[in-house]
Amino acid sequence: MSLLLAEFYNSPWVLEATTHAKMAEVLERWSMGVRLSADQIQIAVGDAPQTAAQRKARTAQAGGVGTMVLPVHGVLTNRAHAKAASTVMTSSEELAAQIRSAGRDPDVGRIVLDVDSPGGSAFGVQEVGDAIWQVRQEKPVIAVVNATAASGGYWIASQASEVVLTPSGMVGSIGAYMAHVDRSAKYEKEGQKITYVYAGKHKVEGNDTAPMSEETLAYVQAMADQCYDDFVSAVARGRGVAISVAGGPSFGEGRMVMAQQALKVGMVDRLGTLAQVLAEGVQTPAGKPPRVQSLGAAQARARLLALG
Repeated sequence: MSLLLAEFYNSPWVLEATTHAKMAEVLERWSMGVRLSADQIQIAVGDAPQTAAQRKARTAQAGGVGTMVLPVHGVLTNRAHAKAASTVMTSSEELAAQIRSAGRDPDVGRIVLDVDSPGGSAFGVQEVGDAIWQVRQEKPVIAVVNATAASGGYWIASQASEVVLTPSGMVGSIGAYMAHVDRSAKYEKEGQKITYVYAGKHKVEGNDTAPMSEETLAYVQAMADQCYDDFVSAVARGRGVAISVAGGPSFGEGRMVMAQQALKVGMVDRLGTLAQVLAEGVQTPAGKPPRVQSLGAAQARARLLALG
């Protein structure tokens, strides 16, 4: 197995399962040496990457006086350099830094998170959630789900002071998992036999040349359980509910929950759009007048596009 595939399968995920499957399909194809031509890539994705980048740029410029808008779009990945990819990604590390910076900025009265994410790598998501929780003690942090907050995306959104869900949107997919691929039959058919020379009892456990042993399965299950417990505890904290509720059937138990039901059970605070939230008025720290900003033409156009 390639190092990239090994990393993919041996990492814990808080990611909506369909997206994980799509990512696995692409990585598996890449590991077999299959490369798409420029024309094939264009047919497959069209102008989606450029459109997504433009959306993120518009969102970031749409806040106005006293409001900082931070986009949380696409798959969550830990490191900032991992954004250099063909799909939309948000760096958890960078997002946490932006949130902490906005929290310290006296000219920012509220932070609005524009969330549209299927979740992603478990690495870094807890730190983002903790940063939001800390900042919300000092100023409002509003998560606008526009239109999906799944798995790690909901972990982040749930930590905000208020969660607003667009009427056609969904939240949930509370859960964590890891995956293992047993390629022993494939290798045997191809006449390949892999020998590991290693030191350390568990150094190569979970490799793809054999099924998982019971001991390895128990170890991996414990990792997934710990990630899940952290996830559920964070949702319970952020939404002000018992752990049994956050991990229970009303919050989906791994399923997505549509807008009206999510509002009914308390996964969100109200239904509304990003435009409505941004139009609700300037929020500034108590006793401090908002700083007056002069918008350039490009910034003004971006704000109108985000609101429209």
